Amino acid sequence: RLWSSVNPINDELLYSLGNAAGNLSSALKDFDHPHAHRNFEWDLASIKWTEEYLEYFTPEEREIIESYQVTYDEVLKKMRSIRQGVVHNDVNDYNIVVTDDLLHPEVKGNIDFGDAIHTAVINDLAITIAYAVLDKPDPLSASTAIVGGYHDNFPLKEEELEILYMLVAMRLIISL
Repeated sequence: RLWSSVNPINDELLYSLGNAAGNLSSALKDFDHPHAHRNFEWDLASIKWTEEYLEYFTPEEREIIESYQVTYDEVLKKMRSIRQGVVHNDVNDYNIVVTDDLLHPEVKGNIDFGDAIHTAVINDLAITIAYAVLDKPDPLSASTAIVGGYHDNFPLKEEELEILYMLVAMRLIISL
């Protein structure tokens, strides 16, 4: 079944999601393909295009979005010096496969690699978090469970953690 049909989603399942995402990053660490090296609007390293759509938001929404866009240039500089590789780039509710076990569900893997791209590896964790915590009452706590599972399978580096929050925010802006 897909993540979108799972209810409830508890910390154990969020940890499993992070662990599966870390497993995917680990599996892809030595993989490369010429088609992954492309310009793609959904790449977190290519977010400038979002500035063209600010007119569609209320002044209050625009102010929030612009505050992230302005500080994002610093994140882009840091992204160039961290681990790069091919990432799934679209770990969302409809691309996550979960076991049928109703008491102790686990994430088994991902489908739909059509958005895969060569970029900063940490982007996959940011994208995973962005979608998984979208409707959570405590997104920070939910993020912590995901990050813990990811780190246990694909240890994060300090410079990646420093920009993770901004990457999550930018994926949400791209989605908007």
